[in-house]
Amino acid sequence: MASIYAHPKSGIYDVAFWYDGDQYRKSLKTRNRRRAQEDAKAVEKAVGALKSGRDKEELRLIRQGIPVLDLIFPTPKVKELLADLDRKPLTRTQLLEKWSNTRRRKGGLHGPSPRTDSA
Repeated sequence: MASIYAHPKSGIYDVAFWYDGDQYRKSLKTRNRRRAQEDAKAVEKAVGALKSGRDKEELRLIRQGIPVLDLIFPTPKVKELLADLDRKPLTRTQLLEKWSNTRRRKGGLHGPSPRTDSA
């Protein structure tokens, strides 16, 4: 379940959710409560799809080290990466290198660093 929280001073809403024992929080960049609730429902749907295993490709990306936030809130560069995977499979090294390049560019992705453990 995704929850929304308004920042006490700015009034900007964040969404918080749990996935695989970790809590994630992301700004929704809106002060409109109704819009924040709609966005939270979309996050719940995306997290539910990940948990149920409906999208095998995204689960594979998470296991490869791509952060969950980058899949739930994809930037154009992440969408490009996902489209590349549809065209041709990449090795784990190629995938992480390509993903790392999206984070280095101005306005790159934010969120936790990719997991590198094999757990």
